Amino acid sequence: KTSKLYYSKFISNKVIDDSFQNKTIMEAMCASGTQFTTDLYNLTTDLTLLDISDTFIEIASERYPDAKTINLSLDEYKSEEYKYDIVCIIGGLHEVHPNIQDFMQNVFNILKPKGKLYLMEPHKASIFNFFRSIWYKLDSNFQNYEAAIDVKKLIYENKNLFQLNKIEYSGFFGYLFILQSRHLRIPKILKTVYSPVLLFIEPIFNLFLPSFLKAFCILEFE
Repeated sequence: KTSKLYYSKFISNKVIDDSFQNKTIMEAMCASGTQFTTDLYNLTTDLTLLDISDTFIEIASERYPDAKTINLSLDEYKSEEYKYDIVCIIGGLHEVHPNIQDFMQNVFNILKPKGKLYLMEPHKASIFNFFRSIWYKLDSNFQNYEAAIDVKKLIYENKNLFQLNKIEYSGFFGYLFILQSRHLRIPKILKTVYSPVLLFIEPIFNLFLPSFLKAFCILEFE
């Protein structure tokens, strides 16, 4: 429950607004769906969910029966006739090193003119990335090609494809100990004790801390 609250408050609310209504939207690399997916699904939209995992996409199709589901890698998806107003990738791009540019190019190909891309990813310039890189090496739940995003490099390498409209850095202890609690193997009973406090103080940290002390960033490209 607290992870869902964190998703809605600090991710969905930073991405989704009234302009999403009645649009064609794809959430790519959606896995089996998160609270962000649910928040999209609750809008009046033409929603497509895409993921490479047949297991995850089967679960997503059961959770979100009115959404279209596609079992395919984003860099392999082609559609000349059907284009999207909005593509969202929430925590998926950092899992496709070293092929990020292939994915960005294909997002460009499937967007309508003036279409928008929203990304939420861990960023390389964060102090948390030092601990993340060690964590990724020690934890078997992560692949050896997973790594935080170099935001400046991403913007520069895609300047001929996308205009950056907005970037916002966010995420402190709430991100780590609520949203990443499963990976940290934190007992649920302990999480229920500290989560209300972290949910309350997270906006304060987000307001005052510099970007290098924040765990992730949200980018809007057009």
